[in-house]
Amino acid sequence: MIREKRTIGLVGVLLLAWGVASGQAAPPPPDEGGIVYTKVAGSQAALYTGRQEPRYPAYWEGHPYLTTDEFLTGTLAFDGVVYPEVWMRLNTHIDELVVLTPDQRLMIVLPADRVAYARMNGMEIRRMEPMGEKGTLDAGYYARLREGKYPLWKRARKSTERRTEGLEMIHFFKESVDYYLEIGGRFVAVNSKRALLRRLEGRQAELNSFIKRQQLSFNKANREASILAVVAYYESLNP
Repeated sequence: MIREKRTIGLVGVLLLAWGVASGQAAPPPPDEGGIVYTKVAGSQAALYTGRQEPRYPAYWEGHPYLTTDEFLTGTLAFDGVVYPEVWMRLNTHIDELVVLTPDQRLMIVLPADRVAYARMNGMEIRRMEPMGEKGTLDAGYYARLREGKYPLWKRARKSTERRTEGLEMIHFFKESVDYYLEIGGRFVAVNSKRALLRRLEGRQAELNSFIKRQQLSFNKANREASILAVVAYYESLNP
């Protein structure tokens, strides 16, 4: 049973407040291992005992994260406890959820089997192995972009690539994204306008008219917003 935990250690609160106010990371505590860090983290110390996130060269283009490389504050359900106001980001290169320690010094990878969900930036993130149309899909973190009668999920992954420009080798992150409607407990892919309209049965004329009227585009840059708009409109037609 998940219970809600709303306190972090007094030292952790003061330390985090100082760091935010000054715009700098707090000075490192004495090197006494986990004992000192437990004092800093207070009752959230269980979140900050994993391995550190790998570092990436600063000269690489892009970033390995979902939506932004900034840590976003959100709610985390971990080991049966709900923690509010945790700083998190999803690394889609290693497919791991990462938390920032209260002193803003360490970036810790959470054990995936202990994460129930994370909510941040309007999304709910869960590690799952959902059932698709032809069997189970890849296990990993999926982000739910909308709830309602027709939930929409996003599965994002990033790989490291390189290209040559003149005599220079450029390293960069390349993203691949799949979108799924959850229908009858199964995830069905809706990665194009055609696939989406095929799944939203019975309203093709209205949906095509809506897409044209709203000038929606399904290219890479606009696909997510367009899918969300069409699904929301379809749900309004089928309450």
